Amino acid sequence: MRREDTIIQQSPLPSGYRRLEYIQCTGTQRITIPNYYPSTDSLFKCRIKYANDNDTSVIFQVGTNNNRFMLVRTIISGRYDYAALCPYSNKTGIAVTDWQSGIWHDIEITYNRLTINGHDYALNGVSGNVTKQNHFNIASQNWGSYGYYPLIINSFEVQAAQGNVNLLAALRENDSKPGMYDLVNNQFYTNAGTGEFLYN
Repeated sequence: MRREDTIIQQSPLPSGYRRLEYIQCTGTQRITIPNYYPSTDSLFKCRIKYANDNDTSVIFQVGTNNNRFMLVRTIISGRYDYAALCPYSNKTGIAVTDWQSGIWHDIEITYNRLTINGHDYALNGVSGNVTKQNHFNIASQNWGSYGYYPLIINSFEVQAAQGNVNLLAALRENDSKPGMYDLVNNQFYTNAGTGEFLYN
């Protein structure tokens, strides 16, 4: 009898972790990478979406106050805006009129360019370092009273001079804990806020 070879699709995650389609922040959860300070010269890539049309969110932030780099989705007068602040004193608002809730958006951003699903936007940002305070946050800003934001996250990658991270939504199987696994540094990050992430 002929023996058939079985092709098994290898998971990029180590044993004990299961890949998730997403983790969902409902407003009180965030991913924080301690002591990681990518700069405005870094390349940020992420795959995110929103459950509702009225979700306003900080997608990520590094640095603090007037010396920080962040990506924000705000809704002003019914218009969907992305604001890249590089640093805060040199912020740029970008109108994204074709945004839809429930749709995955692949985003890349540097200090002078924002790309959303292949659509390029020029930014008037400046390159340089950010203040090494408050670490690197996803789905939360680093200061003030507006700390947490709803966001659905599939993946998040940063290419930086300090070092790269490549985060995938994942579940730690021994305690069913959702979070994001860093394939580059073999670290698993769970919720650094309150409550717990939803996941598929």
